[in-house]
Amino acid sequence: MKVATDKASMRSSIYAKRITIETGLEWRLRRLRNNTARQLIIIERRFHRRDGLPAPSAA
Repeated sequence: MKVATDKASMRSSIYAKRITIETGLEWRLRRLRNNTARQLIIIERRFHRRDGLPAPSAA
């Protein structure tokens, strides 16, 4: 079990390093995809947070 977990952790670590430093088209597209997804999540959270606030008073 530990060996499998260590292997998965190593794969994740290598991927994280490569997505950060690699310069090829594939890695640039992956970064663009990840950054776009992250921005969409942020926008969605803001939208939902705004929906949860009480309406401003008309005073």
